[in-house]
Amino acid sequence: MRSSLALATAAVLLSVGCATSRPKPQRGAQMGGDDRGEAKRCKRELAHAHEQTKRCHQISEERRARLARARSSAAHCRGALRVETRFRKDLSRELRGVLGTSGLAVRDRDGRLVLRLPAAVLFRTAQSTLSKGGALTIEKMAPILARLRSRRFLVAGHTDTTPVRRGAKFRNNWELSALRAIAVVQALVRHGVAATQLAAAGYGQHSPIAANDSAAGRQNNRRIEIILMPRTTAPSERGVMR
Repeated sequence: MRSSLALATAAVLLSVGCATSRPKPQRGAQMGGDDRGEAKRCKRELAHAHEQTKRCHQISEERRARLARARSSAAHCRGALRVETRFRKDLSRELRGVLGTSGLAVRDRDGRLVLRLPAAVLFRTAQSTLSKGGALTIEKMAPILARLRSRRFLVAGHTDTTPVRRGAKFRNNWELSALRAIAVVQALVRHGVAATQLAAAGYGQHSPIAANDSAAGRQNNRRIEIILMPRTTAPSERGVMR
C-alpha cells in the first residue's frame, strides 16, 4: 500500500511539474519575437531619421547656394548702379559743357535719364522744322549720343494745351508734337546716331510737367525730351564720356 501510494504521489507530482514547466518555453519564444519586432521598428525609425537628416542637409545646402547667388546678384547690382550713376554724371556734365545755356535739363524719371530741351530752343512757334539754332543744338548733341552704342533713345515731343490755329499745317497738337520728334530724330541720324537706336513719339498736350494756366507753365510743357532707354548690352560705359 505504501509503495503504491508513493508511486501515485510521485506520478501526480510529476504531472503537475510538467504542467507548470511547459509554458516557460512559450513565454521565452514570445519575448524573443517581441525583441525582434522592436529591433525592426528601431531600424525603420533609424533609416527614416537618416533620410530626414539627408533631406535637411540637402535643403540647407540649397538655401546656402541661393543665399550665395543672392549676395552675388546684389553685389553685381551695386556695381552696375555705381557705373550707371557715374555714367549719368559724366553725360550730364559733357552735354552742359557743349550746349551751355541752352535750357537743357537732365532729369531722372522712373529710373530713366531724360534730356529735356525747351521747344523754343529747337523750333519757331507752330513750326515742325528745326530752326537754325535748333539744328546747331542737335548737331552738338549728336556726337555725344552716337558714342553710346549700347543705348536706345526715345525722342518725345510735347505741347501745351493751346489749340492749333485754323489753317495751320497740323490738325492738332498731337500731330505737331510727333512731327517735331521726327525732325529731331532725322537730324540726329544725319549727324551720326544710328537709326536703329532711335524712335520718335508725339504726346501732344497729354503729358504735362506743369499746369497750363500760366504762361510759364505752358512754356515748360512745350518741350522735346530725349529719353535714354535701358541698355541693350551689358558692357561698362566707363570712359565713354572722355
